Amino acid sequence: MQRHVNITIPWLLEDGKVVTVVVPSVEETSITDLQAGVDALARRIKKSNLREVLSRTASRDTLRRLASGQSAGFTRLLSALLGLSRLDFLRGEERRKYYAVDPSKRLMSEDISAGTVVVSNIGSIQSGSTGKFALLDVIAPQVFAVGISGVRESPTVVTGDSGDKTIAIRSTLPFCLCFDHRAFEFGEPLPFIGRLNKFFADPTLLLPLLGDTPRPDLSTSTA
Repeated sequence: MQRHVNITIPWLLEDGKVVTVVVPSVEETSITDLQAGVDALARRIKKSNLREVLSRTASRDTLRRLASGQSAGFTRLLSALLGLSRLDFLRGEERRKYYAVDPSKRLMSEDISAGTVVVSNIGSIQSGSTGKFALLDVIAPQVFAVGISGVRESPTVVTGDSGDKTIAIRSTLPFCLCFDHRAFEFGEPLPFIGRLNKFFADPTLLLPLLGDTPRPDLSTSTA
């Protein structure tokens, strides 16, 4: 069982294609360090041949499935050899030059296949969208997906200090959460939702997470 939270980020490339890359072991990472990890990924993507990385990753996964006797492995093997999903590896001098690059400076198979949680910031590229929900896929080995929309102004019920309720315009940020029931039950994400509620109610709680200062107590038993 995976013991770490590895965030998978859908990365929009300059040619319009998307590749998913992984920021590993973020469960004890500050926001500042998380951003540094994303910046490092950006530099490594620029030095990577994504066609080669994807082909190597797919071939390893196919061999793993074949070794474990999974029928899907034979289907993928036929597709890789004869179908539209045929693998395309670097060859000759192009391959030699590519693999001469320090592995720490380019993407490896684990950088696109070891994720446990998908975080899709669709709002950053669809800021004008008026939708308030999204449909997310949870693709193994990921077990949880978070879709973040764009900030928008919406009519909201506001409760004053005296308990009176009024309707006011507030900035809202729609989220879509999707998880694999085969991995855990609905009760297990509730503490996470409770933490989100605390952050939304008091954004200053995020400040200690920016660095090495003591973290706030966000324990909760309810959503």
